Amino acid sequence: MKRKTAVLALFCLPAVLFMGCSDLRAEDTATSTAAYAEEGGFDYGATEESAVADAAGNETGTAVYADGQAADDRKVIRTASMTLEARDYEEALAALRAAVDEAGGYIEYTASYADSGARSAEFTCRVPAAQYAPFLEAVQAAGSVLHSEESTQDATGEYVDIEARLNSLRTQEARLLALMEESGSLEELLAVQEKLTEVQYEIERYTGQQKALENSIDYASVFVYVQEVEAYTPAEPDFGARVAAAFSGMLQGVVDGAQGFVIALIYALPFLAVGGAATVVIVLCVRRRRRNRPPVQPPVPPQENKQ
Repeated sequence: MKRKTAVLALFCLPAVLFMGCSDLRAEDTATSTAAYAEEGGFDYGATEESAVADAAGNETGTAVYADGQAADDRKVIRTASMTLEARDYEEALAALRAAVDEAGGYIEYTASYADSGARSAEFTCRVPAAQYAPFLEAVQAAGSVLHSEESTQDATGEYVDIEARLNSLRTQEARLLALMEESGSLEELLAVQEKLTEVQYEIERYTGQQKALENSIDYASVFVYVQEVEAYTPAEPDFGARVAAAFSGMLQGVVDGAQGFVIALIYALPFLAVGGAATVVIVLCVRRRRRNRPPVQPPVPPQENKQ
């Protein structure tokens, strides 16, 4: 009778275990794992203390896995996109492929286009995270960078949560397999088998999520668009460059003005010399005429008649 009660309780547990699966957070893992450990008296190998430790590790910024092993680094997903202009289109594509091979990566997707004679191509490159920065430098050297953008996503919490759920599910799987060997009646066997099928489905689902997440973490995604051009587009200067250019132009204007004044002065020297000599002659003549002119007598006042 006790075994039947336990099997029926086990059969009703999926709703309790997976009610928080859509959120994928460590706090949900702690709640559902603790509930499973208490329901029906079964021990699935996951304790409330370990689940709470996982959740606490995420809150403090330190990744703690389900087995208590602390992570040495964060689980970061790196993504970049870059638009290149190339005057030698074939050479740029060859340089891009060589950079992918040298980084130990692979090209996940590629497409080529031709519009009015101008060719272009786009690539989705996957390179090891350790070669992410050197690969970007190699891509930038393949042409003229018209646009570039980088982004990162910290997936540590999501990774830890998936691993904790997998550990709990695998422990439940082992317990269910043991119960199948102990089941005496067909009813008990069918109930355990149905529960085992659900647990194994969840294990496969979370395993797929974990592999996809690991691939995104281990290999950075770099989207590259290469466009064939006859001349590179001039780079638009930023504010600092514009201020520096304006200041340099002001200084150059002062220098050019001073040089123009000196050159004009040199051209005007003969005219200035002639004009100066003529001015001196005129001044001397005026002074000489003033010296040779008789002095002007002051007028004699009229005499008054006295009678």
